[in-house]
Amino acid sequence: MQGVHSAGFCGIFHLQSLTISAFRASRAKVLLLLWLASASGGIAQEPAAPRPQKIQRASSESYEDILRKVKENDSGVVYREFRLAYAESAQYKPNADPEARKSMFAALSEKDFKKAAAVAETILKDRYVDIYGHQVASVAYRELGDRAKSSIHGSIARNLIQSIVESGDGNSAPTAMLLISEEEETIILQALSLKMVGQELMDEDGHTYDRVEAMEPGEGLVTLYFNLDVPIIKMRESIADIKE
Repeated sequence: MQGVHSAGFCGIFHLQSLTISAFRASRAKVLLLLWLASASGGIAQEPAAPRPQKIQRASSESYEDILRKVKENDSGVVYREFRLAYAESAQYKPNADPEARKSMFAALSEKDFKKAAAVAETILKDRYVDIYGHQVASVAYRELGDRAKSSIHGSIARNLIQSIVESGDGNSAPTAMLLISEEEETIILQALSLKMVGQELMDEDGHTYDRVEAMEPGEGLVTLYFNLDVPIIKMRESIADIKE
């Protein structure tokens, strides 16, 4: 399988269509079933799925501290820790505001690079792990002639993507790529130039995985596994907060 692109990221001008694909619609139905199961104590006549295990971090450094290092271009930042720290923080959001996302992509498509950069920065203000935000900011600033800002955002986007790819080879459940949001799965498929053709949510050994079948240009069908423990845990925490 080909590696993650080092620059540009395949199909960046088609990101908006990816985020509203039939795949996302089918996933929404699956997550709704999980919500119903959690809210009601389990779907009738079906055993409740085991609760995913919390992902252990390598350090106790806070999201704010790592964020400061990322913005200072500290070469020692471990981006896996950055993403997991964000997931543990009070700032965590599974996705950016959909209207802001739509506005950002529309501005980029219309070549209104000043607006695209501004909206991307707004998204990144509350969600600095947002890969789409960094990708669009990189393209917009490049077109605006600000090579320094373009390079910074492009580098952060690549590091975030690389941290997902390096979290596992994705060839099996035990070596699944670790996600902190559903959106990251779409981004990885895009970065690897893969077209999703099927998916199955599965529980195994106390973890929740997404088994994805995708077509790789010139290679045929490939299967990838993604670990969904973090987004599932965060969803259940949100439901618990609503109940209270």
